[in-house]
Amino acid sequence: MRALYGSGRVWRAALLEYATYGDVAHELAVLRGGRGLPGGAPVRVLAAAPARADRWARRQRALATTLHADFRLLAPAGHLLMRDCPHEVAEATLAAR
Repeated sequence: MRALYGSGRVWRAALLEYATYGDVAHELAVLRGGRGLPGGAPVRVLAAAPARADRWARRQRALATTLHADFRLLAPAGHLLMRDCPHEVAEATLAAR
């Protein structure tokens, strides 16, 4: 596991994700525009709830509010939400159909 997540490729991807988070959130808000996505596609925000991450959870809840999205805080979970809570992620995905 360490060999995979310690690779330069993973670090570059994580840095890019972190650096562009605000831009992506803004683009989603513009797309949402208070009217929903084209075709009425639902938006859900799933957030991990690692220990001592209250600020992170508040930011994710605020993002969901801005996007008029459903919000779920999943615990225990870390950055790899789909690995830590696969059933909850699958349920949210299937419910969006």
